[in-house]
Amino acid sequence: MDRGIVEYIAFILIDGDLMTHDRAEGAVEAELVAIYGRLGTQVVAPDPNRLKQAPHNYVARVLVSILTCGIYTFWWEYDVMTEGNRHFVANWEWEDSLATAVQQLAAA
Repeated sequence: MDRGIVEYIAFILIDGDLMTHDRAEGAVEAELVAIYGRLGTQVVAPDPNRLKQAPHNYVARVLVSILTCGIYTFWWEYDVMTEGNRHFVANWEWEDSLATAVQQLAAA
């Protein structure tokens, strides 16, 4: 049972951290787009729709996990991992665009 409690706490903290990180990263990306734009190099604007909009319903997830004797915990873990992976995939295009802009400025 102790491992379950630790997992639930970790899932909640990871979800909150992803939301905080996503918003902070989006603000930095928007600033970099503006800076590189002033330098005359275009960087793809970050997609604001990629931001995680709402936290998980923690109470419901914990209750369902308890009612299913921990089986739902596997789905919750999968969901947390998938959201993190989606975050990285969504940023690839923007990061590639930034790398291209840096190379263009370095070559100029």
